[in-house]
Amino acid sequence: MNSNNINLKIGYFLLGMLLFFVVTYDRNLLVTYHLTGKENAVYLVPIVFLMLGIVLTCVATILGRLSFLKIHRPLVFLLLLASVYFLAHELLIGNQMISAKYSMLLLFLCITLGVRQDFYFIFKVFAIVGVCMSLIILSQQALLSFIENGSLSSFSIAIYGDEIGRWNSCDFVNPYGIGYFERCTAEPRNLFGIQLNRSLLFSREPKYISSVLLITMASALVSEFSKKWKIRILILHLFSLLFVMSFTAFAAILASIFLLYVRLNPLFFVFIAFLLPLIIIPLVGQVLLQTIEPSNMIDFRLLSAAGSFGEGFSIKLSLLGTGVTQNLRTIEGTILYKIYGQYGVVGFILVIALFYFFVKDAFIYNFLHFRDKLTSYGLLIFVTSILFFNLYFFSDIFNFYFIFSVLALLFIPTKMRELYNKTT
Repeated sequence: MNSNNINLKIGYFLLGMLLFFVVTYDRNLLVTYHLTGKENAVYLVPIVFLMLGIVLTCVATILGRLSFLKIHRPLVFLLLLASVYFLAHELLIGNQMISAKYSMLLLFLCITLGVRQDFYFIFKVFAIVGVCMSLIILSQQALLSFIENGSLSSFSIAIYGDEIGRWNSCDFVNPYGIGYFERCTAEPRNLFGIQLNRSLLFSREPKYISSVLLITMASALVSEFSKKWKIRILILHLFSLLFVMSFTAFAAILASIFLLYVRLNPLFFVFIAFLLPLIIIPLVGQVLLQTIEPSNMIDFRLLSAAGSFGEGFSIKLSLLGTGVTQNLRTIEGTILYKIYGQYGVVGFILVIALFYFFVKDAFIYNFLHFRDKLTSYGLLIFVTSILFFNLYFFSDIFNFYFIFSVLALLFIPTKMRELYNKTT
């Protein structure tokens, strides 16, 4: 291997690491707490990288390298329409610049679809980062178990919970300097008599680190790694996710397995995906809240999930929504209220339409006779990750995590078809 190839591979790896930083910055306390401060992180990092991305895509446009696949043209129109709507929503309703950010992100995604470059190597880099994170989680858990018998009591507080929007009863410790744990006084940390602690690495809650691990796991499954290595990386990720103990992550994993073998029409899937949290899931949540008496960690996790579902669809609709209100800090009716309540009926319909076009190719690929099951499973994990985290549980619908996942869903099926055509 000559020096030029080595330098090229190093450059690709560094580019992949930079992209990983951009995609996950809002889940990383090293950025949002230590580097920029929590007040600035929401605006500073996305603005910097959005401006950089727009400059690069404008250069690509000037050089005549912007072209859209025929199958993406309806989506391009919809993205432009949604971008205009969210900008108008910011101007007319006011939404603390969140709608304006969404408008820029959707425009950025639209332009990115026209940049016909092969960035397939990125998924391999994300997979390698995921392996490193998983090994850190498992090593830290092993050290904590052997040295401290699973107890966090001997470690000093690194961050107070109320400083980063967590409960006053939960503070953060950093055993051995390689990742945070929450140390809570109100919730039991044992299961069947075993002391358990939820690994956070450098995120502020289990949902955040589990969402990152899911996309690194999905990236491994759609990457150029051999089948043997994909399975090894999948198992490693699953073990690390066991120590994160995120109900949402395992729901996404199980839902992806279901979708892999029960091949649904994408339109029907989208219908179900938005119907369930409006009516059915809240009913299940209310049953859990009324029947479970919490006595161990699993009970508390189920009750935490049930409390996030809301009480069911409430008729509080408006055409353009209300923008950010105090009600959005709590569950108002359903977990989708932050979409139809904040952005109105128009915004809700646009989000549903966009989601359909984003996931359609992954479902079509799952129907093809030449599909690779591990690749298809990786695509479906991208689908369930953005559904559960961005649309259901996180208040930030469109962000770089969402953009990266969507680009994977749009380009990987096309890449797989191209590779198959070359071999036939």
